[in-house]
Amino acid sequence: MQHKNLNLALIALTMILTSCSTLKSIKIEATESMLCSEGVPLSIPRAGHAGGIVDNKLIIVGGNNWSADRKTKNWLGNTSVFDGNSWQNGFVLPSPVADMMYASDKTGLYVCGGLDGVNKLSPTYLFKLPYEAPIELAPLPIATDSGAATLLNGVLYVVCGATPTGLTNKVWRLDTSSQKGIWKECSPLPGQARVFPAVVACGKTIYVLGGVILQKEQPTMTVLQDTYRYNPAIDTWEKRPDLPCGGYAWSPSAVDDTHILLAGRASENSAVSDAVWLIDLNTMSVRNIGKLQIRSCAAPLVQVSPKTWWYLGGEPDANRSRTPRVSIIVLK
Repeated sequence: MQHKNLNLALIALTMILTSCSTLKSIKIEATESMLCSEGVPLSIPRAGHAGGIVDNKLIIVGGNNWSADRKTKNWLGNTSVFDGNSWQNGFVLPSPVADMMYASDKTGLYVCGGLDGVNKLSPTYLFKLPYEAPIELAPLPIATDSGAATLLNGVLYVVCGATPTGLTNKVWRLDTSSQKGIWKECSPLPGQARVFPAVVACGKTIYVLGGVILQKEQPTMTVLQDTYRYNPAIDTWEKRPDLPCGGYAWSPSAVDDTHILLAGRASENSAVSDAVWLIDLNTMSVRNIGKLQIRSCAAPLVQVSPKTWWYLGGEPDANRSRTPRVSIIVLK
């Protein structure tokens, strides 16, 4: 019955600590401020996919998974639509794509760049109808994957990522009011170039949280815990207080003008958490408000009603695994 009710909410409008067990010195207030239930599982386990609301239906695009023997990585080009309380097959893209930058608003789901398993990509797509081919918009100025995107006042922003020449801290903007718009460069993120940050528009500004520095010549990863705030009106950045611990491959969503949810955190040594955080952007204080159904990262967190979000699949560990499980988060 709960699935049915949540499906109706979708039609109407429709978080990675290891429970901080390895982070005992870090104080994150834990309060049970949410309910989490099991959603209808995805038809295919996947991570690195895009997700959003398109024409009042939840849609996911692309991603990748592993074969049963964990020897072959499969890159996905299909879409899947939650419709009638089940996942239905949607449009199939001309080529597979994962680790793209994406964001959605009332106009649809925007998907930029990514990887096809071999090459970095630059196309930008707008999914306006869940079962139809997307509209192709201006491609990114440089092929990029593993950054993040957000929408604010009809402008699509792409932040950081990996390019053919290395990691970048560049920021690009695309005015979506015209399908003939072109990408324009903004002031770059003042912090280090990175991949897999959390990027979210909240109020009149945009926040960048954490991420990771991965270089082929470096045998280790640097997980970041810094935060920055961008003001699009004056194209300037401001350093904000650091988070209590670092993370990457996580997904944020605005709750209101001063709070965001953050779910799906990976940390040092690719440890993955099931914790869901609520961050007060005025004080940058963090509360651990509950747990996902399963530890997971690299998956979309999609708001489907004012107090309800779906966390869709993802990567539960670094052992070549993917999950189809869906966590339904309801704030109390």
